[in-house]
Amino acid sequence: MFDFDVSDLDLGARRVQPAWAVQVAEEDIRPQKCRHKYRPRDPTNAPHEPRQPEQRNAAQNPRKAESAAQQSKQPNRIGVTPAQAKYRKEYRDSSVECLSTEIELGSVEYKYQLTTCISNPNRLHQLVTQMKYRLSEGGSECFYYIGVEDDGYPRGLDATELAASIKIIQDMAASLQATARLVEYVRGGFGRTAALLHIKENAEEDMTATDLRIAVAGSMDSGKSTLVAVLTHGTDGRPLLDNGRGSARMAVFRHKHEIESGRTSSISQQVLGYDDDGRVVNYVGVAAPTPADIIASSSLLLNFIDMGGHEKYLKTTLYGMTCTLPGGYLRRKQPLSAQQIVSHCK
Repeated sequence: MFDFDVSDLDLGARRVQPAWAVQVAEEDIRPQKCRHKYRPRDPTNAPHEPRQPEQRNAAQNPRKAESAAQQSKQPNRIGVTPAQAKYRKEYRDSSVECLSTEIELGSVEYKYQLTTCISNPNRLHQLVTQMKYRLSEGGSECFYYIGVEDDGYPRGLDATELAASIKIIQDMAASLQATARLVEYVRGGFGRTAALLHIKENAEEDMTATDLRIAVAGSMDSGKSTLVAVLTHGTDGRPLLDNGRGSARMAVFRHKHEIESGRTSSISQQVLGYDDDGRVVNYVGVAAPTPADIIASSSLLLNFIDMGGHEKYLKTTLYGMTCTLPGGYLRRKQPLSAQQIVSHCK
């Protein structure tokens, strides 16, 4: 095709890079100036060695330096001197067998110590919620390692701390209608002990409750939603009271237009539970319990069915009164206004 050999051409890919040389004038090459502070030389011209911080302290305070030297030679209870503890924050016993790293999913939870959460109700509530999640992941049962860190190292606890942590786990399980059982003790680091607990929910036949459905009906603006909200919501042993401007009914409303208008347009079901001693389960705890918590802890359940009172939502109200199969009705009557009272007196 070509009359010449392509391989003989000097193409760009085979082009040899030219060699560049830089000449620097002799007057431009200057030694760098020393920026160190001037220090007077020793008269003997001996090489000067910088002092360490320990040597400086010893020169200033000989007694303090002598006591620090003696203390650094004394090992602590885990076999590490304070001088080593200054640079190492954690110590681990290499003779113990570590577990696998904890994962967020599954039915196995690692806890090092729980005695500090007794004085913090919010933290205790978070731990109970976490246990509930582990129970759901394991199908009504889970396992807890006490004295084990998140990376699986069994650091262990003292006998008193371990017993207190196990007692807290048992109380948390009892609040969820479950039972915590000690499986075995695990050898921890430096002579301490860890523990393995098995937590299992109680049988369903032991948690049966009587359910009664009550349909709440009445005219418009008669306070049906406010009444249901005050009865079924509350914390710290007290019900949720209204401020006179409809703050309580916000816990019952389901749609945005209901909040804006202040009128119920849908069917809302709220649960009120009583335990074996007749106490209201809805008001127990620092946070509002979920319907699942109320049902699991109650022996008597009242299911309030809140419905709208405006004639615009009459079909929805009739549907709620017939299809939900209520066992009783609660009728709210609208109170008389000031004008109606005056006209009635005349």
